[in-house]
Amino acid sequence: MTESSLRKYDLLADRIRFHRQSTMDPIVVVEGVTDARMCSRLLGRLNVVPFIAGTRSNVLEAAVKLAEYGTLKVACLVDRDFDDVIEAHSSVTTVVTYDNADLESMLIQTKAFDAVVDEFGSDEKVESYGGSSNVRTTIVELSYPLARIRRQNANESWGLRFDALDLPGRVQDKKGSAVSLPIAPLCDALLSCSPDSSASRIDVLTAAAAEDSVCPYTGKPRYRGRDALTILAVMLRSRLGSYKKQEMNGELLAQVLRLTASFDFVVDTPWWSRLSLQLQISSN
Repeated sequence: MTESSLRKYDLLADRIRFHRQSTMDPIVVVEGVTDARMCSRLLGRLNVVPFIAGTRSNVLEAAVKLAEYGTLKVACLVDRDFDDVIEAHSSVTTVVTYDNADLESMLIQTKAFDAVVDEFGSDEKVESYGGSSNVRTTIVELSYPLARIRRQNANESWGLRFDALDLPGRVQDKKGSAVSLPIAPLCDALLSCSPDSSASRIDVLTAAAAEDSVCPYTGKPRYRGRDALTILAVMLRSRLGSYKKQEMNGELLAQVLRLTASFDFVVDTPWWSRLSLQLQISSN
């Protein structure tokens, strides 16, 4: 029997069920190594054991099997994102999504974000802006229209190339004016870098940018955490700090945000309430 055929029978859910025979420590199933490290930092003191599935679909496949097995004290952690995949798994008790669209958008709503702004921003400039709370409000609200387009893109299979979009270049942060992310130029740029997209008209995208999709656990519109952090990176170049373009970007801030997060920062989130219930553990 070849290695590939052996791997076919190495089902993650079965490995977890076998592991459960030797310990009742709580288990989380995550997509990748970054998620596993994050869970170790957030939940390490609770003896939570992470299993890496590789992809969101693999996590969800394991979640279905583990629910069928009736495996106790296990949670399969995934981003909600902007498609309807999670809604299709709403009855699977082992699935636990982060609040809002993804891990970063959840952490932006915690004190971990305040710590990041305090570390990278100028004290004087941040205070003049109204503090990290006002910074949070700005970057989140500016992210909403793009999130709505992401949602529609997922539902309609438009094929827009968000990875090719120069989002920092679309953020307007001029002295004497409020920070903005003009929708029409943003949509035009998306279409320009997505020549094969089925959404060929800018009015279609601008209409999509007006349709909210809310998180069922927070009641607030969904947004992509890295989009918001990219806007923050632009603001840290002048309005909130003095970084050069090559020194500051959204991915760097996402990494620092994850590193800054701790159990104490997430214990009051709706996510922790759902997770602790599924894992049958408490914060005490």
